[in-house]
Amino acid sequence: MINATGRAAIVDDEDRKFARNRALEDALYHAALTGGAKIDGFTSVQADTRLDDHFIIRPSSQILDYTIVDEIYDDVHYEIIIQAAVGSIDKNGCQGRSLGHVSVFSPIFQLDRKIPPWTGSLANYMVSQIYDNLNADERLVTHNRMEEIFDPDKLNRDHRYNYKALTSRKALPIREGDFAFFTEVQLRKKTVKNSIQKKNFIEVVLISPIYLGQNNQNSGLVKTKKMIALGMTSFSKVLDALSQPHRSKIRGDFEKVARLHAESIIERLLCAPLQAVIKLKNDELYVNLGERQGLTANRLAIVDSGSTSWTMLKVDQVDSDGARLIPLNRQRSLAQLDGKEVTFLEFN
Repeated sequence: MINATGRAAIVDDEDRKFARNRALEDALYHAALTGGAKIDGFTSVQADTRLDDHFIIRPSSQILDYTIVDEIYDDVHYEIIIQAAVGSIDKNGCQGRSLGHVSVFSPIFQLDRKIPPWTGSLANYMVSQIYDNLNADERLVTHNRMEEIFDPDKLNRDHRYNYKALTSRKALPIREGDFAFFTEVQLRKKTVKNSIQKKNFIEVVLISPIYLGQNNQNSGLVKTKKMIALGMTSFSKVLDALSQPHRSKIRGDFEKVARLHAESIIERLLCAPLQAVIKLKNDELYVNLGERQGLTANRLAIVDSGSTSWTMLKVDQVDSDGARLIPLNRQRSLAQLDGKEVTFLEFN
């Protein structure tokens, strides 16, 4: 956010309108230059062999939106002070959320019968490790719903008059701006053969689809795949016994896979853009996101109105589950923003 001042000379009374436009252009130019400049130059040789240096200064940043803060004029000059949002919008970058809520639902297991029987218990162990890693991250509030199967139809039902739902955590919907996921654990035995021996592995595959908000919008999935060595089979039982890794080593390998998977989930959750649909109520703009999702007063938001057109908004008031927004440019029509999707910025 940049404050800039533009000035222009007034030649006569009829020129006041044009002087205002020139002052506004001057203010916008200064605001854009404050965000950075590109300087190009060249040298020309005149007929008398004099060298003339020429420089071209152009803004390197983009003015996303602006509002006029004040206008001052007299008989000689017209002055305009603006507040402008200068920069660029990276739609593919990491949002860097400061806070997020996530519900963890019941896992799904697919275990190959050929794996050693004792390794089957490691599937549950990995799921608990994933939850513990998420729960240990201070940026996340983790809700344990692993006794409940993820069912979008049940979650989307109206539970206002359902006593069982109101008095328990089961079937409660995912709140706006919150995440939900479950993990599918696949364990398969894999063998790599050569002329004299077979190397045995367990292929571990963890797949966690991520869902967002009350509509359970599919937000992609996180997949982790790893081969864990179990030893080898050869002509010598002694060599086979020596090649067998200790169970604690195998358990540690499973734990590492779970930790990597949890880190990928955390990155996906906190990098996801915080978005909401604007609702117009009593000539004011509201969203169903608030302090629960990390919003604070004066947080900036943006509405994409096209390839080069943006509308900047600011959080004016915020409570636990809602916030009131005001456009940076107060001349914007509030009715045109009703129903638009807004994306919150500045979490990095």
